[in-house]
Amino acid sequence: MTSSSPIDSLLSPARFNRDQLRAEMLGHKILSSHQGNLAAWAEKIRDRNVLVGVPDDRGVELNHGFVGASAGPDAFRNAFYRLYDARSDTGEWAGDSWIDVGDLLLQPSIAETHAALADVVQFLLSHHARRVHVIGGGHDFSFGSYLGHARSCTGVLPIINFDAHFDLRAVDQGLINSGTPFRRVIESLGEHIAGGRALLEVGIQRERNPQSLWDYAQMHGVSVAEYTGASDPWIFHRMPGSPVCSLREQTTLWLEHWLSVADTSGHFHLSIDLDVFHTSAALGTSASTSFGVPVESLWPCMEDVLSRKICRVVDVAELCPVRDVQSQTARLAAAAVFRGSISRNALSR
Repeated sequence: MTSSSPIDSLLSPARFNRDQLRAEMLGHKILSSHQGNLAAWAEKIRDRNVLVGVPDDRGVELNHGFVGASAGPDAFRNAFYRLYDARSDTGEWAGDSWIDVGDLLLQPSIAETHAALADVVQFLLSHHARRVHVIGGGHDFSFGSYLGHARSCTGVLPIINFDAHFDLRAVDQGLINSGTPFRRVIESLGEHIAGGRALLEVGIQRERNPQSLWDYAQMHGVSVAEYTGASDPWIFHRMPGSPVCSLREQTTLWLEHWLSVADTSGHFHLSIDLDVFHTSAALGTSASTSFGVPVESLWPCMEDVLSRKICRVVDVAELCPVRDVQSQTARLAAAAVFRGSISRNALSR
């Protein structure tokens, strides 16, 4: 069987038994890259939501987190494929818009794995994917997904990162870990991220980040929505709105600013580390946080961001099934991705 492109050598088909699904579940509609003629699957990417897994938690182990996120993509699929399909007002079935291209084959080093992921993301966007969803895996992979995204466009490519942690750690002695992705972006792809100013971190918790990372964020102009859990839960740093603006309003103003600069790419990158959520909803992560944000408090902002068609790549990081309870975190991640993919049709941008 003829391979469609060299990208095929970087991917392995997803493992999932569809026979276990009820008739109306999403998994029956999702096209997989290994179904039918492998040589033709690349042609089916156009205007589809694409799912690609990164089953790698080597960076988590190097960052002294809980290992097990390498099973995150399979756990996500197990929850995602079991969601019920939905039909929009236009008559389109949501499931018909999805293609699962499988899992990234891990390379000998983390850096080589990120390079391979960048090639895959760039390839998918070049074939006009509606949106690429990268499911991990340790959060370090966001450097690779952002690199592929940045290669597919020119100009400033803002990042919104929902996370309890900055992930601005330095690469120490050449060892890339799950806490390093956005520092690597700033230091390697600074022109795309405006030296750090086009990075917004939402959900940061004071006690979960060393002062050195707060100082680094301030030095590079990173915008921060700090979550305190108090009666007035959000503290905004380097944000454009007034202190009384809601998180959603602040995020909208920030994003509109970066989409209006002269050298904007017109797109943005979204990264979701599941440890941003409270442990009651998301215990199954590599570094869960007791003072995480309740789903009902964060979702209005997250949905607004996901609903925008110019959000071309979404990372979902740190799903750690061995710590999960009744697949609750995997179900949360799956529902967020699904709701984000259908709500996007309501907005023109």
